[in-house]
Amino acid sequence: MTELAVLDAEQALYRLGNHHVLYSRLLALFEQQAGDLLAQLENNQPITVLSAHTLKGSAAEIGAENLRNVMQHTEQDLKANKTLSSQQLAQIKEAISLTQQAVITYQHR
Repeated sequence: MTELAVLDAEQALYRLGNHHVLYSRLLALFEQQAGDLLAQLENNQPITVLSAHTLKGSAAEIGAENLRNVMQHTEQDLKANKTLSSQQLAQIKEAISLTQQAVITYQHR
């Protein structure tokens, strides 16, 4: 998956009225939220509906559509009281990691 497929900064900036400072703040907020969720996963703590919803929204704001989709499905499963499979957890970790890498690449362009 290419960086552009992971993070559509151009589209996100368009939705934000090309407000680069706001976008930078949203990227920083995403990094914090993604880091918190990864820490939960690494410590074998369950993902809550709220944390899935929060990261879904953050991903949408920064243009990370794949991660938004992953977290939307995660949120739906959690609301239905479904237990997340190890495959789903791996998918979440991968989507977060790819998005974090794309954010770093974007910030250092």
